[in-house]
Order: sequence, then structure tokens, then C-alpha cells
Amino acid sequence: MIDEWIKKTGAALALQQKIDYGVQYRLSRGVEKAIVNIYSGKKGTRVVVQLDSPLANEIRKLSGTEQAQKQVAKLDFKAWCGSDEAGKGEYLGPLTVAAVALDRGSATALAKLGVRDSKELTNAAVTFLDKRIRAEAEFKLVGWLPEEYNRRYAEAGNSNHLLGVAHTEALLGVIEKKPKLEAAVVDQFGDENYVKHGLLAKGCAIHLIQRPKADATDLAVGAASIVARAAF
Repeated sequence: MIDEWIKKTGAALALQQKIDYGVQYRLSRGVEKAIVNIYSGKKGTRVVVQLDSPLANEIRKLSGTEQAQKQVAKLDFKAWCGSDEAGKGEYLGPLTVAAVALDRGSATALAKLGVRDSKELTNAAVTFLDKRIRAEAEFKLVGWLPEEYNRRYAEAGNSNHLLGVAHTEALLGVIEKKPKLEAAVVDQFGDENYVKHGLLAKGCAIHLIQRPKADATDLAVGAASIVARAAF
């Protein structure tokens, strides 16, 4: 894999070293630099390309990690947030919901690292990207351990109601920190009113977008899916 990319780009291997859960390769081509982290786990191999250079961009194309970057060009907002959950709808819990706020700058930085739907990532890549997301963006985590989840479930009798409460709390957590956010995107899990009414009840009338599989199509939701999974 790495040998093929080196050959196709005409790069030289400056350094190879072990990192947590994988191997890091530092490449150069004249003054151009690129860092390639390759993680291996039960879910397969995951590649993360760092630095912003023509060489790094060529490797992103070869490795397929430029997909998330294309999402940035399609964004309709300059600043927005997204939310997603881990442990959805499972009696006995636990449940973890995360919300992440992005702007164009943080979105571009995270896209270059390969942030996307956490279901496409190895555990090692999730651990690595979770740390980078927390460093680049505002986030809010809402988590209920089994005892708390079961208590709430017994009162509500509806797992989607609990998801609505958790998504609302997580979104409000980042909206309060970033009051100029233009929209909130949610990976839809049921009736839209669960989150819509929850936000309105707290006096928040942000433009709300809910759609299935938003974690695969929206960068903020993808980032939230990583943070939620890492904390789960």
C-alpha cells in the first residue's frame, strides 16, 4: 500500500515509526511533506493523511481519504453543528450522544484528517480522530449509564423520547458556546418532533435539519458519531 503510493507520487520515505494502534510514515518530495498514519484493527485498515501539501493531497486521492474533504465544498453554512449517538435504543443502556460545532476552518482541518461516519473507521482511527476533534472543535457529550438510562426509560417508556432528550441537551451545549451557529443537523432516529420540540421548549429556534444517515453525509454529524463512539 504505502510502497505503491511512494512509487506513484515519486516521494521518498524519510521516517517510519510505530504509533498507537498503527504505523506512521513521513514522506517528502522536495520541499513537500506528508504524514501517513495507517491503523489496523478488527474493522480493517484505516488511513489518515496529515499536512496540507500537493504531496499529501495526491496521497489522499490514492488512499480514498479525500471523500470527507468533498463534503466541505458542499456545505450550505459557514458555522453549524451536528449530533449523533452510540448505544441507540438498547434497554439496559448505556446511551451516549455527542454534538460537535464546526466552521469552515475546523471543517477543512478535520476533513483532511479523514473524519467521517464512525462506522467506517477502525477503533484505532476513532481514538485518534476523537482527540483531534476535541482539539479543533466545540463539543458536548451527554451520557447515561445503564442505571440512569433504565430509570429514564421506565418513566418515558419510549427510547426515541430519550434520544430526543439527549440530542437536545447535547445540541444546546454547543449552541450555548457558539450562539452564531446557523443550523443543527441530526442523524434522524424517529419523529422529527422529538428534537424540534425539545429545542423550542428551551427557547432555541435554530434551523434544524434531520435526515437519515446524516453521519455519512454531514461532516459535523460524522464528527459527532466519532466522539460518541469513543466515549461509549
